[in-house]
Amino acid sequence: MLHSTSQSRPSLTRRMALWLVATGAVACALPTFRVFSAATWAEESQATAVERAQVSPAQSGETKDQGQPAASDAPAKRNVPKEKLRYAERSFDEWRQVLATDLDLETRKKAIEALGALGAGGYGEEAVSEIVEALKPGDSQTVAQAASSALGKIGPPAVPALVRLLKDERPLVRGSAADALSRFYTPAKAKSALPAVPALVEATRDEDTAVRSQACQALGTIMARVQTPQAVKLVVPALSNALKDDVAEVRVSAARALGGIGPSAAPAVPALIAAIEASRPTGWQTGPGGVTRSPRRDETFQCAIEALGAIGPAAKAAIPVLTEAMESSNYPWQRGQGPAASALEKIRGQAPLEDRKAWEGFFEKPPNPREK
Repeated sequence: MLHSTSQSRPSLTRRMALWLVATGAVACALPTFRVFSAATWAEESQATAVERAQVSPAQSGETKDQGQPAASDAPAKRNVPKEKLRYAERSFDEWRQVLATDLDLETRKKAIEALGALGAGGYGEEAVSEIVEALKPGDSQTVAQAASSALGKIGPPAVPALVRLLKDERPLVRGSAADALSRFYTPAKAKSALPAVPALVEATRDEDTAVRSQACQALGTIMARVQTPQAVKLVVPALSNALKDDVAEVRVSAARALGGIGPSAAPAVPALIAAIEASRPTGWQTGPGGVTRSPRRDETFQCAIEALGAIGPAAKAAIPVLTEAMESSNYPWQRGQGPAASALEKIRGQAPLEDRKAWEGFFEKPPNPREK
């Protein structure tokens, strides 16, 4: 037994020595392998970045406030030069040429969409310039909508051009600019749009109905996400004045925007009360054959009530008109429930005020008065 043990110990020692030598060799080679791999990957990434970093047409849209990156963020993460970006296998210059030379409506819309996606990926100012130049006097509303959507996706780089477009002589262009600003859904984009507030305030008095409505919607989008004292002082009086507009769509947009501002919109309480009184339902009527007709409802009525609730205790002056709206037989659907009851609870402090984020949904897909 002792003899067997003495024979096995040298053999075991040799195996251990060989194992240690092999381990040491691998350990020495590993740093070299890692450096080589990194260098090789860097070289490969330079050669294949264009193929991997194309802007996807299906994913280049806005992700709003959900924190999901747009596809156009992917090239930036790989540090791909913007000149190598592709949308549907075409470069920025190729899409620019298509937009400048092709008269087909669907092709132009596709080119505008492509420039918007590439603009969000790095071609901000260039894309804005091309899209703005593409708006022609005879363009249809569909092209204008494509342009406003693309400019909205581009975001902050488009703001200076949009401010200029709000003063364009063409109503279609002014409306497209306001519509683009109404698509600045994220707080970061809304903050970048604050320089456009004075021009939007002026646009609430535009001679074109659609421009007025879209300007109110844009102010609602921005102010529901970010506010400054200077902006509030400009916006609240302008929206209060818009509540007197002859067109219901403008009044509704103004009321919703004031609700998005919340307690800071307290100076608009008298205008909201006046809007409620001016938009009272006409009451129940009996038509031919004894058929009862429901009251005519102006959406301004409900939106103004909801805005007063969003303002909260600072809207105490509205308690009488809201109480009447809740109890009157002219609108029985309000009795003890509905927007008027909810607004009264918030004004009296019996219910918590809604977070302004609850109002953001009003502005995520703003209605377009031009749509047929």
